[in-house]
Amino acid sequence: MKLQSLFIIVVLVNFLTAVIVYSFSQLSLIMLSVLLVVICLSLGALYKVIKPNFNALTKTILDNPSNDALNELIASCSLIDIQETISQHAGSTNQIKQSLKTNQECAVLLADTCEELGHASKKIKRNNKIQADASNNMAAAVEEMTNSISVVTNQAQSAAEHTMESSKVADDSANVILSTIEGIRDISESVEKAANNIAALRSDSESISDVANMIKGIADQTNLLALNAAIEAARAGEQGRGFSVVADEVRQLAERTSQSTQEINELLARMLDSAKLASESMLTTEQAVQKGVENAQQASDSIKAIRQGSSAAVEEVSQISVAIKEQELASAEIAKNIDQIAQISAQNNEAVSKSIQASESLYEISQTLTRSVESCLLNTSQQELRLRSADVLDDDYPSVKALHDMANQLNKNSNGNISLKIFTQGAFGTETDALEQMAKGSLDMARVNIAQLNHSCPESLVPTLPFLFNSVQHLHRCLDGKPGEILTQALSKGDFICLGLLDSGSRNMYASTPIRSIKDIKGLRLRVPPSKLWEGIAQALGTVPHAIPIEDTKTALQTGLIDMAENNIFAYESFHHYEACSYFSRTEHVITPDVLMFSKKVWEKLSDDQQQMILAAAQHAVLQSRSYCKTSERLVENKAREHGAIFVDNIDKASFSQSIKSVYDKFITSSAQKKLIQAIRAIH
Repeated sequence: MKLQSLFIIVVLVNFLTAVIVYSFSQLSLIMLSVLLVVICLSLGALYKVIKPNFNALTKTILDNPSNDALNELIASCSLIDIQETISQHAGSTNQIKQSLKTNQECAVLLADTCEELGHASKKIKRNNKIQADASNNMAAAVEEMTNSISVVTNQAQSAAEHTMESSKVADDSANVILSTIEGIRDISESVEKAANNIAALRSDSESISDVANMIKGIADQTNLLALNAAIEAARAGEQGRGFSVVADEVRQLAERTSQSTQEINELLARMLDSAKLASESMLTTEQAVQKGVENAQQASDSIKAIRQGSSAAVEEVSQISVAIKEQELASAEIAKNIDQIAQISAQNNEAVSKSIQASESLYEISQTLTRSVESCLLNTSQQELRLRSADVLDDDYPSVKALHDMANQLNKNSNGNISLKIFTQGAFGTETDALEQMAKGSLDMARVNIAQLNHSCPESLVPTLPFLFNSVQHLHRCLDGKPGEILTQALSKGDFICLGLLDSGSRNMYASTPIRSIKDIKGLRLRVPPSKLWEGIAQALGTVPHAIPIEDTKTALQTGLIDMAENNIFAYESFHHYEACSYFSRTEHVITPDVLMFSKKVWEKLSDDQQQMILAAAQHAVLQSRSYCKTSERLVENKAREHGAIFVDNIDKASFSQSIKSVYDKFITSSAQKKLIQAIRAIH
């Protein structure tokens, strides 16, 4: 019966192995993970049951050849059967071990797949949120555009009516001007005739003047003849008296004729002057009338052009009105489609959230499966610990480089039993998202800006205070001394364990124009980390704070949502902020560390040896972050310069430091905070 049981067990093991192979090709990830857990637990239990029995059987065969039970077993079975059973036992044991190792490898692969699926889902969720926000903004813009189009439609209709009225007025004006032109032409002809008549009158007046002058000459000669006749009559005496009377009458007549001729000449002279003036005036009038005719002709041409333009304008305005109505319908359709996109984005977001939850559950199952398999294969002290760390920065960032060194250090010191995988560029979402996952125990570790912990740890406000540290070296001395110890303990009181305070350099301001004193930033919109303290700092500096995640800062700068930002040079270059802000001003207003935090829920499950190795590797990362910051700063600056960045060094730091006293008064209120500040100021 025992041999039959052993054969049944071997058959069962082979069957389970076949099921595993088949399952990998047929079942879904979730069903597969559940099946793997069941199989591994069964195999583990089976292995634990089989091994003692076979060990006892082997020991009985080797040590007790005279045992009655053994004799009975040998009597009922041939030696060949016993050898075959032992051989099958050894083969089955190896097969079980191999199956468990295969399951372990599959569990690790499943965990990695779950991680990748989770990261992809989270990225899709973030993109869906961005798309939803963009859709909402676009919907609002389209609605505003639709309203504007309606207004423009009404205005276009009104413009069409006014244009038609203007066209009619232009037609009437053209007719009036054409009639005026004809009248002016008639006047021009009349003026021309009058000018000709005046010219003829002047010519006749000149002829009359000539005749009058001739008569005057005759009168003068007659007067002279009368004088001579009187002289001759006087000589004749009595005989010439009658002739003398006649001569006297002739002389008087000649004098009157001469006088009348003189008057005629004077009258003709005045007439000639008047005729001359009239002729000149008529000439001027004729020229003016001619000019008027030309202007009227030009006006006629212009009116004709206006008539044509008015007709064309009426037609074009009508077409515009029709086009605007079509655009109004199209914008309404666009608004409808955008609303559908927003709804789809919301549905996608909900589906992705469920996918994230499923991937997290699947990851937990894979971890359970891994631990179950390892418990069958290894002692507890030999179990592999797989850690994950999140970061929004990329792999070239100094502190991220230090974390990669930490991973290598852990792997080396633990002989490969502790592995640390660094997920960069926001694979786990924002820093706030990473902290939330760490609090739940679904993420092991993360490097975050210390401002992220301001709400839960009041002492974390202190290192972010402006102009608290004199230099980066002063910061290092404080973190290596009593202030660093106080801060680390305070940060470890909540849901996290503070593993170390990483160097991140000094924070500086940058914008599209140089910043040399506080007056250069008054009224500007400043990007700050999501922290009440940072909002208070921005307000004390006279700027308008906008809390925006670091990964969204470049877009906010390019779209004009903010005017300037502040950060260390590594973030300035890494996130390409120089594309929107070419002037990097070395204000060094804040010198603060980043923090390396570990999930307390995960930490409490680790052994003392594992905790000590992680702490030692973290301290190594702290020193490495300082080294990387020092060596990388000049290289990063040169990269930024190659892209057009301009560095401003002549800064009036006093103008900044004098304005932030209110920040200390407002945010430093507890005795623990004041004690930490005193400890910092005690170190020089």
